[in-house]
Amino acid sequence: MIYLGNFSQWVDPQWREEVLEFDGHQGLIYSASKENKDRYEEYQKAIAAGWKTDIIYWWRYTNQITSFDITSPPWITSNNPISWWIVKQLPTQIQPMHIDVDKNNKCKRYWIPLQDYESGHILINEDSIITNYKTGDVFEFDTPLDYHGSANLGFNPRVVLLITEHL
Repeated sequence: MIYLGNFSQWVDPQWREEVLEFDGHQGLIYSASKENKDRYEEYQKAIAAGWKTDIIYWWRYTNQITSFDITSPPWITSNNPISWWIVKQLPTQIQPMHIDVDKNNKCKRYWIPLQDYESGHILINEDSIITNYKTGDVFEFDTPLDYHGSANLGFNPRVVLLITEHL
């Protein structure tokens, strides 16, 4: 992952606070859309590996279920459209290794923590573990097709923002 800098002044603390107040869409089930062939195949791979569909692994939030929208990230200087979602993981929730975008999607992907690093909050990207981050640090995935997964082995919720810049 490529560190682009800290943009904590841009991050609105309301985003994190709001998603902590209610459950979003269930993560693994949310990823199971047959319309997205690449994601559906990953979902089937996770199920075959033993991931259970009756367990909530993470919560997903978008502007469709929040009171806010996220626009104009300052590190994106083009007029390219963006999409975003927030992931909340409560203690013990985990995400299998996966890719977030369709293999034909031309894009850049960004990972932004909405809180400072806490022991037990884990992001694995390819073969690296990302730690010691601060609220508003922006990391760009080396490629949009980086395998990554996450876990909350800590004692407090883990909340991160993911942004896709569509090229």
